Amino acid sequence: MKIGLLSYHRNYNYGWNLQCYALMAVLKSMGHEVTLINKAKFSKQSRLGRFKRVCIRMLHLNKEKSYEDVQKEKGVKMASFFDNYIFPRTHCIKNQKGYSKLPHFDALVVGSDQVWRQKLVSPLADYYFNFIDYPAVLISYAASFGVDYAEYSDEEMKRCGKLIERFKAVSVREASGVKLIKDIYKWNCNPVVMPDPTLLLSRYDYEKISGESTGQTSGLFCYILDMTDDKEKVIEKISSICSLQPKIISLDEEKAYPSVEEWLQSFRDAEFVFTDSFHGCVFSLIFRKPFIAYGNAKRGIARFVSLLDSFGLRERLIESVSDMEQMDMQSIKNINKEHLDAVQGELRKKAMDFLSRELI
Repeated sequence: MKIGLLSYHRNYNYGWNLQCYALMAVLKSMGHEVTLINKAKFSKQSRLGRFKRVCIRMLHLNKEKSYEDVQKEKGVKMASFFDNYIFPRTHCIKNQKGYSKLPHFDALVVGSDQVWRQKLVSPLADYYFNFIDYPAVLISYAASFGVDYAEYSDEEMKRCGKLIERFKAVSVREASGVKLIKDIYKWNCNPVVMPDPTLLLSRYDYEKISGESTGQTSGLFCYILDMTDDKEKVIEKISSICSLQPKIISLDEEKAYPSVEEWLQSFRDAEFVFTDSFHGCVFSLIFRKPFIAYGNAKRGIARFVSLLDSFGLRERLIESVSDMEQMDMQSIKNINKEHLDAVQGELRKKAMDFLSRELI
């Protein structure tokens, strides 16, 4: 089939790059012709407002850089991954007119990551294929709301609920997403839970990108989205208990982020991982590393719970340094690789069965 994949707009985020790559790779391996619908986040600012902003920048009246400009500068080493691994893709769609140049697809897939997070995507209805007006198979794969509570307005609930009725199949990434759809939004569909697409590939698939290990370990790898005093205390405690030197990648820092390949290497070579990132948890599991996850409530904790529950590892989730003090660190320092192999294998089979069944 000729498939159009719609994901969260391009950004300088390791998880987004790798989940998009993984889903494309899996669909291609099934014999499909897959193209990324390269949709940018549409600006809510008026044309006059955008013109004024450009003029201000040109006149250097506003020396403060926008969030997007800062992310682009810090993520410069990530850019090559999107260019080299996520293809083919359409032209960049920056407004509604951009959809008119899209080719027709046999099927369209929306997923994964937080594609249904109201605060992150724009326009929201487009992630329910509002722009498709011809017959095609529509499905969601592991789409995430990012949170376990209702963010949608009454109007958005009604609009998106009507659009989702056109879907042949609906799958979400978290169990909380099923509850939102059925109990809160009360949409007319039957959602199922599917694993994040990164889990459909093995560590060996990612080692083809990161390069084979030299056999040298790098101690305690800490991948932190939002550094706090409490997380620093956790790092100190793990470092002391496990006698490991920490290597920290914090997105709060001013320096440029490492490349996607370097990020993967950090998981591959670590002896232990501490992270407040959902995909940090995922890649700890993929590379079979003992880890502790710090629940990131601001960014949405439901996805941590759903992921760790699927592997029977909820005890590795903490929300404060005091939670860690209650843990059995002897047990936490070990990881049952055979158990992880079995669970990941089951999740992959479940996902492949779903995709094979619905994409026909």
